[in-house]
Amino acid sequence: RHAPLESALQLAQLDLNQHTVNTALVGTVDIVTLPLADHRTRLMLDAGTTVGESSDWLVLAADDDPRDAIACIDQVVTSSTFGDLQQEWQQHPLPAGTALAIGQHVDETLVAPLQALANGCTLLDYRKTLPWYDSQAGAAIHAWLHGTVSTLLYIDSDPQGRFSVIRCSR
Repeated sequence: RHAPLESALQLAQLDLNQHTVNTALVGTVDIVTLPLADHRTRLMLDAGTTVGESSDWLVLAADDDPRDAIACIDQVVTSSTFGDLQQEWQQHPLPAGTALAIGQHVDETLVAPLQALANGCTLLDYRKTLPWYDSQAGAAIHAWLHGTVSTLLYIDSDPQGRFSVIRCSR
């Protein structure tokens, strides 16, 4: 339920890096099941929350693929704690002008600290018109691709406090 696209990207990254495959089609599908009240209960949502369906797909290729890419997925990691995120970003600073996309599972009290940790990156408000569905990482990447910012940092979390991070560039 948490981080499905991120997990699929990590597996594809492993296969691409080991040259098991040259390309990978990676994606997620979120569906709504009836009755809606039961579906909301399974997702732990308030009654009346607008839920929706989504299908997001990415074609990935190895670094040595000669074809032009519209973007690169530079990093997909899971961090166990906020401190791990701090350490990662100290070792690999974000470039100026990075767009920060916050996933829907991140506690609202962490948005400002995450933005501060990301050196004041501009928030990418990709969720304002989305209904609720679990895997919104694809929607964040899609929104970023339609903009002009060169780097995307997508962060989501799970109930155990882990963070999923996707870093993209063009």
